This record gives sequence, structure tokens and C-alpha cells, in this order.
Amino acid sequence: MREEETEKTEEETEAEKEEELDIFLTGDYITYEKIEGEDLIIAKDGVELKYQDIEVKADYLKINLNSHLLFASGEVLFKQDETETYCEELTYNWETKKIILLRLKGELTGEGIKGKVYYQGEKMENFPETVEITEGSFTTCELEEPHYHIVAKEMIIYPKDKIIARNISWYEGKIKIITLPYFLIFLDRKTQQPILPKIGQNSKDGWFIKTYFNYYVDEKSYGTLYIDWLEKKGIGTGVEHTLEIGDANHPGETSLYLYQIKDKNSGKINLSGRIKYGQEFEEDLKTQVTLNYSGSKAAEGELLSNSLKSQFSLDKKGEKYNLKISGKYNFSGKEIENLDINGNITLKHNYTFSDKLNSALTLVYTDKNPASQEVADLELKPKWELKYKGEGYTLNLITEKRFDLDGDNYTGENISKIINRLPE
Repeated sequence: MREEETEKTEEETEAEKEEELDIFLTGDYITYEKIEGEDLIIAKDGVELKYQDIEVKADYLKINLNSHLLFASGEVLFKQDETETYCEELTYNWETKKIILLRLKGELTGEGIKGKVYYQGEKMENFPETVEITEGSFTTCELEEPHYHIVAKEMIIYPKDKIIARNISWYEGKIKIITLPYFLIFLDRKTQQPILPKIGQNSKDGWFIKTYFNYYVDEKSYGTLYIDWLEKKGIGTGVEHTLEIGDANHPGETSLYLYQIKDKNSGKINLSGRIKYGQEFEEDLKTQVTLNYSGSKAAEGELLSNSLKSQFSLDKKGEKYNLKISGKYNFSGKEIENLDINGNITLKHNYTFSDKLNSALTLVYTDKNPASQEVADLELKPKWELKYKGEGYTLNLITEKRFDLDGDNYTGENISKIINRLPE
């Protein structure tokens, strides 16, 4: 029995290998050759190749079946997923997925890019999490002779995230404007155009000039500086910093945003801020926390307004259940001792007993504490639903109840509108 199982496993392994090497190839000239013990397939003129998620068009193509290497030259078009890159030479290893392109040009886009980023370089090589280009340049101008372009000694592309360029020179036409040690473009946010200002007009700000400068500490620590001029308001300055935490198995990110603007007429300072944290943990556990602050103070230093809005969530998925705890709390007021507090915490637990029977439990805790009231309005509302699906029918058992945790201490609620839902 053991020998038969071993033979079957080997056959399955060979079948899998054959399936992995399912290559579609066309061309005006295709030949098979055996040179120095190596099995080669050579194609010329009008060559087209498709393999899994890649497509290659070239003047010349050679496949080495022994070393798992594909080599293409001439006018080469390399497609993978939705990305197209033109180059003069291509080397691809279909076993390790290693790609090397020479003398290339291509384009990419992202959520934060209006249009596309056009890039070219002497060499491009892929790595597990990045794509690196040496002796390259890029621009967002689509003209054949772009208005501006940035030349970089090295470019590191984090797909759908950001581009980091080192030792760059900024050119307007053929004139060098500035040289910088690094340059950063975000592909997943709107603040992706450093140095180039955004100029416009609206009814709220009047004429404005908004500038962004993306800075870079390392691959996991970077941010953006803001300097704005608003005709009706004045000068605004701010910073947003992002720190990637965790690892590939448990990724996470935290960010800090601060922005202030001083009114040019009254001298009042308006301040806004945001802290965000999110991370994934083992056993399908995810958590997110967001804090948003806004406030203002007079030129003399008196606090005029103060507001903090918080949100958090904790998600846990098991084999038969889903658990989510989420909440919102808002705080507003000028003094810590005299704040309006309004918040709630919700717990949802769904459990599947079988294909036909499942349970859903919801607990909602509310906390309302206006500054005008001495005590808080505290409530707990549980709801439980049991559902059974039969052939042609569904049975639901639902019960709800309200618990007034503060008793008669809080006087601002309407008792006449409170209804308990009995099992039905």
C-alpha cells in the first residue's frame, strides 16, 4: 500500500509540473534545438507568448527548459496583470518568478495619482515586495517631450503604495531646477505631488496655494509636510507622519496628522489633528482606532472650542463564529470638568451551529452625559435572534430588552417611548 501511494504522489507531482509549464507560443519561425545538453525552444519574428499571468511580445525569444529561463530581445512588450512595460531585453524565470528588464519604459497608476506615472530606466528587477529601477526617470506628464521629469539614480516601487527615488534631479524641460537626496510619491493618497503647488479658488478660501512635500525616513517611516496660503484665512501649516508596524504576517499602520491655520484678521488659531491605528494579529484578529480632534483659541490664548471624536473596532473570526466590538465616543467643551459626552459600544456575536441553525446576539451600551446634567444616561439594550431554516420555511425567535442602568438619576429621557420586546 505504501509503495502504491508513493507512486501516485510522484505521478501527481509530475502532472502539476506539466500544468505549470503550460506555455502558449506563436511566431513566424519556431524551432526546437538541443545544444550542449540543454533543451531550447527558439522563436523569431512576430513572437507572442502567454504563461499564467504574463504575456510577452518580441522579435526574438528563447526558452531554456532545463534552467527554466525565458529570454526575449528586440522590441519587447511585457505584460503582467494590468501593467505594460516596453524594453529591449527580458529575462524571466518561471520557477522563481524573477524578472529582469533592460532599457525599459512603462507606466503605472494608483488611487492617489491623477492620470499615470510614466517611467523609464536602464534596468528593472523585481523582489518579493518591491520593484527596483536603476538609472531611471519618471514624470506624470504624458507628452512625448514632458514639461518636467525627475532623473533618479535608483527607484524603488512598492506596488499600489509608493515610489521612493534616491539621488534625484528635477528638470523643467531640459533645465535642472533642483537636486535632492530622495523623492517620494504616494500611490494610495491624494498628497502625491511634492514641490508642485496646487493653485485654485473657491468661495470658502478665496484664492489658495497649497504645497506638499513628502519626506522619507525609511521604508516604514515617512510622511508629508503641508504649507498653504489661503486668501481669506491666512497661512496654514501641518504634518502627517505614517509608521508601518508589525510584519508581513501581522501588518499594521499608525499615522499622526496635525494642521493649524491662523486667521489673518482675528488672529484666531484653528487646530485639527488625527491619530489612526490599525493592525492584524494571529487567528484572524483585527483592530482599528481613530481619534479626530478639532479646536480653536483666540489670539489672547483663550480656548474657544474643543472637540474629540473617537472610534474603535475589534474583529475576531472563528471557524463557526464572528465577533465584533465597536464603539464611538464624542467629547466636546472648553473645560475637562464640563464636557458633553456622547458615546456607544456595540458587541455583535454570530454563531453557526449547523447549516440550518444560527444565532445572533447584539449588545448596545449607550452613554449620554451632557454638561448640563449632573449624571449620565446609561442604557444597555440586548437583542438575541435564533434562526432555523427548514425545507420551505424559516423559524425566527427574537427577544429584546432595555436596561436603564442609571435608574431614575437621569431625568432627560422619555420613559413613554421605551418598549421591551418579548420572545416571539
